[in-house]
Amino acid sequence: MRGTRAFTVLDVVLALLILALLAGLIFTSLTPSREQARQAACISNLRQIYAALELYAQDNDWAEALPGLDHLRLIRSHRDLTPYLKSSKIVYCPDTPSDAFEIWSSTYSWPIMSAPVGSPVADMLAEKLRLHGADTPIVVCSIHDEMYYLPREASADSSLLGRFEIQLCAGGHVKKNRVDQPRTYNFTRGE
Repeated sequence: MRGTRAFTVLDVVLALLILALLAGLIFTSLTPSREQARQAACISNLRQIYAALELYAQDNDWAEALPGLDHLRLIRSHRDLTPYLKSSKIVYCPDTPSDAFEIWSSTYSWPIMSAPVGSPVADMLAEKLRLHGADTPIVVCSIHDEMYYLPREASADSSLLGRFEIQLCAGGHVKKNRVDQPRTYNFTRGE
């Protein structure tokens, strides 16, 4: 007489363990992709901001310029670019926490609108333009993590998170710079 072959408890536990390991591997491999997609969207936002800055500069020949900004101009506020942007959400990084939309008018820092020509802050930007030329950051996003997306906690060690900034430069290109300081948010407060 033949016995029926059935799964033992050990077989079921091993199968569940293997499934759990595979699910864990798949989840950890998809997490960096989410952050990379956010970074790509942020880079796209910064390029659209640069195009809006060029259009603004063409329409406002009277706007003040710093030596080294070439055809770009200082702006009074990022709101000056609103008519040139497809959406008002472009001034927010895709990694922006959802509650920041109500508090902040932009999550990028804007050295290009720092201050009027002749002020100490504008002189500092002019010096950076003299030293670095087209590589001088004019709009900066400092929200991203390099390898994976984690909840942002004040107690987390930024060197373990691999933090960096995405910078829109005066030459129109976007670059990533590694940042070793603790995470800071340079949001532009709403009025």
